[in-house]
Amino acid sequence: MTVKIGENIPCFLQLFDGNVGKFVRATIRRPDNTVVGSPVTLSHVGSGLYHNQAVAMPSVDFVTVQFAVFDDAGFTVPSTTYAMAEEVVERDLCLEAVEAIDCSGSGGSSTGGDEILGEVEDSGEISGEIEDC
Repeated sequence: MTVKIGENIPCFLQLFDGNVGKFVRATIRRPDNTVVGSPVTLSHVGSGLYHNQAVAMPSVDFVTVQFAVFDDAGFTVPSTTYAMAEEVVERDLCLEAVEAIDCSGSGGSSTGGDEILGEVEDSGEISGEIEDC
């Protein structure tokens, strides 16, 4: 999954047996292992799916989201039924490259911002052609 810097990181955890009575917390970490904000509680959405989207993507290449399931609302009794899970969320570099080109006003041509045609010139950090964004 990729997320643009500043956008909220979608955290989803599906319990394999659909259990609706557990308490799930996610800890989001930068590449240097420092925690982004504080651990967040995931709310039950339905059929054992838990969700939270309250933490914004920091200015790093990726974050890891570590999920822990607990038997109690105080998060003191880890569940013995569910293993900890982890997901990597990457910074959306493709979208940033397109926005940088759109903002630069140089090189190539654009068709309504949906597609970039031609070669990129004088764009600072970006050079060449953009494909498969």
